[in-house]
Amino acid sequence: MRNLLSQTNPTMLVAIIGCVTLTACGGGGAPETQLAVSPSAPAPSSVLGTAPVTTAGLIQSSAVNTTQGASSSLLLTPTTVLTPSPASIVGGAQITDVRFENTGAAQTGVPVTFGHAFAVGAVAAADAVVGKLPDGTMVPLQLDVKARHADGSIRHAVISAVLPSLAAAQTQTMALVKTAPYATTTAAGPSALLSSGFTAAANVTLAGEEYSASADALLKGGNATTWLAGAIVNEWHVSAPLKNAQGAEHPHLAARFAIRYYTGSKKARVDVTIENNWAYEAAPQNFVYDAQVLVGGQPVFTKAGMTHYHHARWRKVFWFGQEPQVHIKHNTAYLIASKAVPNYDQ
Repeated sequence: MRNLLSQTNPTMLVAIIGCVTLTACGGGGAPETQLAVSPSAPAPSSVLGTAPVTTAGLIQSSAVNTTQGASSSLLLTPTTVLTPSPASIVGGAQITDVRFENTGAAQTGVPVTFGHAFAVGAVAAADAVVGKLPDGTMVPLQLDVKARHADGSIRHAVISAVLPSLAAAQTQTMALVKTAPYATTTAAGPSALLSSGFTAAANVTLAGEEYSASADALLKGGNATTWLAGAIVNEWHVSAPLKNAQGAEHPHLAARFAIRYYTGSKKARVDVTIENNWAYEAAPQNFVYDAQVLVGGQPVFTKAGMTHYHHARWRKVFWFGQEPQVHIKHNTAYLIASKAVPNYDQ
């Protein structure tokens, strides 16, 4: 294991922490400015813990579901939802910083979501965190806490925000600073997204017969699992077997949707997974079919003659509304000092 880590690209290590689905599902790297810990300070010599992350899944990755209709990975219900009022936030001590790189044209109202690990005691149970831009602008943050240290301080959280603007090719550094506790927000349901005209569906044509699943229909059914909940963003997970026109379920193929909706923006990230991996279904086998994904009534993915191997899944991510063009880079020095990633020569 030591030899493997010594040969691992540092960016790959940091990406492990950020893979709780960023807005464009990317992240990693290291800011060189405004470091929360001195670059010359000795880094930890051992790893005492690692931050929990959500495995997003790889195309045709091996994955087995033991119970039909149940998720193949553990989903934690948010334990704390903190969202500030812009007029009331006042920044205090800086914890660390995060950089946002614009990979496209100039943008306004840029939604971002990323995972972040914190050192023991850095963000106490009674603390809240706000973003501070170089010009002094305070950006409200939504923290969905997913894990805590033994002392109750935040160990890992999913952080969401809407950046006011990003100029073309701009890299913007946002400091994460402590602030007074926010009022706990009552999370919104899917009705606002559905009323904006959101639809998403996955279709497969197998042996001349079409099977499908609809994300919006599943959201209307009220059986969603909540992953993110607050005033800035809400994310719901729904799943169902693929069904034919008569409503009969395919015995092996199922769809999962993770819909991340940014309140009031008419923007939603749509994560689509098609699975062929029930553990106890008889006669597991490969299937060859034509695949199609629709978002907002428009085809966003088509592939004819796709071979879907047994005990595997494939996954794609799309956007309803304009996709933000932004790459998120964590502060490597802070993550090492927090012991969230192993120590390596910076």
